[in-house]
Amino acid sequence: MQNDQIEIEITKGGPSKDAQTRLPPDQIESNPRFKSDFDKANILSKLFFFYGFKLAFKAFFQKSKRKEFEEKDLLTVPWSTRPDVMSDHFTHHMQERKKKKPLTKLNLTLGILKTIKWPLVYITVVETLTAFIRIFSAWVTKKLVDTYLSEDPSGGDAYMWTGVLTACLVVGFFMDHHWDYASLLYSTLVQNALVDLVYKKVLKLSTHSLTQISAGRIINLATSNLSFLSSFGQFFPSLFVGLVSLIAGGAVVWQSFGVFTLIGLGYLVAWYPLQIIGVLASTKDRTMTENLTNERVKTTSETIEAIRLLKMYTWEFKFKDKITGIRKKEMDFLKGASIGGAIGRACAFSIQDAGTFLMFLAYYYTGHTLNVSDVFASYFVFNYLRLFSSYFMGTAFML
Repeated sequence: MQNDQIEIEITKGGPSKDAQTRLPPDQIESNPRFKSDFDKANILSKLFFFYGFKLAFKAFFQKSKRKEFEEKDLLTVPWSTRPDVMSDHFTHHMQERKKKKPLTKLNLTLGILKTIKWPLVYITVVETLTAFIRIFSAWVTKKLVDTYLSEDPSGGDAYMWTGVLTACLVVGFFMDHHWDYASLLYSTLVQNALVDLVYKKVLKLSTHSLTQISAGRIINLATSNLSFLSSFGQFFPSLFVGLVSLIAGGAVVWQSFGVFTLIGLGYLVAWYPLQIIGVLASTKDRTMTENLTNERVKTTSETIEAIRLLKMYTWEFKFKDKITGIRKKEMDFLKGASIGGAIGRACAFSIQDAGTFLMFLAYYYTGHTLNVSDVFASYFVFNYLRLFSSYFMGTAFML
């Protein structure tokens, strides 16, 4: 094997020494210099996700021919985001921290954050720009309505603000999709890497240790206990973006309603302590739910493995009642955690209507006149704030 190329033997109808070919490293998926479909895409293709059209058309034609997808039909993954590569980076960062601070325990969270720090920064920047564009479009809407209702017969400014609003919506559309794509992509990659890390750990266990761990518990760890990571990349950056959006949105509304803006923002901020209390109250329920789920899966796996012995002693109904009792306790704690999450979501989605209503009410009954443009702009701003500054932040607290 050479540095710049690798020899592999391709046989057809039997081994042949002459049937050899040379593949460059950028075509070998296990090579660090491998070029995936995403790496080969140009800037325009990455901007409009054109590199995924190949997969969409192939799926259409495969379905028309009643053929199933094969591994070779799927999009290739960049080498740096392979689960085995990312899990090795997690381990490397944990070991490096242990060498620098021998008295500290291994911290997997810091290892993950160091591995994905630049993608996390990218997601935060894109989400911040998305929020700013949405809030700016609300301000542009105010200018457009003011121009439309003015007595100027030319209407030139109205066309200008219409063009600006259209540009904001188009740019916001692209930013929103790239934010969703990046956040969900890296959340899934981290989840896959942790599953690979668990797999590598299981391979290093002795036979005696493996007998102490049920296969169902390992499956539950890889599926249920790591499921929160699917929302990590999307909501965790909102702890920063939500505060910045609150300041930017408040500045836009302040231009129209002045000090009365504090009423609407105060209603939004007032729910923060209640959301945190709800999260803390439901944390115990979620922890107990996970423990009971592990116990139920373990008991079910042991029951299935020893089903012949249980039938011989007619113990199957006793174990059935035991599993049913564990499931009932699990559902009780799960309901408590779900109620806490529902209260947080209800608080978040009430901001747009209740917050703006209280602000408009106080503004009107203090002798001021409500303008159509101010109402439209502020209502749109609070619509975005209920997502970025309330719902997303509340969900991030629950992670």
